[in-house]
Amino acid sequence: MKRLLLTALSAVLLVPIASAFGGMPEPKDPQIDPPLSLAGIEMGMTLKKADKQWGKHGDCQSEQGFEGCTYGKIGRTGNSKRGYAEIDANKGKVFLVVISAPTKDNGSKAKFKGPLMDMISMEGIGLGSTMKDVKAAYPDAKKMTGGIGYKLNGPGKTQMNFVGYGSKGKRKVTSILLFESIPE
Repeated sequence: MKRLLLTALSAVLLVPIASAFGGMPEPKDPQIDPPLSLAGIEMGMTLKKADKQWGKHGDCQSEQGFEGCTYGKIGRTGNSKRGYAEIDANKGKVFLVVISAPTKDNGSKAKFKGPLMDMISMEGIGLGSTMKDVKAAYPDAKKMTGGIGYKLNGPGKTQMNFVGYGSKGKRKVTSILLFESIPE
């Protein structure tokens, strides 16, 4: 099961470089509700409903039972001027939602401005928050392997990850992932 999830997450990180040309999401509800929903999208909802929730701006495609909608554009150098978001589904049901901050310098530096910065939690956590703030807002969050961020377990096999980079003590959230293990 973990291998399947890792394969899916690897595909999410590699495929968008070639195919991310959708518009930016305009969610009806920009609130992040860790670890249950990300800007109105919950695990198990249909991809069609999820894309509608984000304003039908995604570039939605399907291949071999997996479907996905990408929002924003990642250039050949890995840069994303306005940020990047993605919703992935298996057999029509959402199992992964990702938002990532805009980047520059071949994807190595994040810029914390743009439309995805409006997606925040009631506790004020979103892209650009420090990892220290994430841990303070969610004391049950566990440090991820390699110290790249925090994970917050939800019901069943649902998890929200706050991932980032930067020097120790100043690491900021550059991506937020909400996902559920894919049934085999």
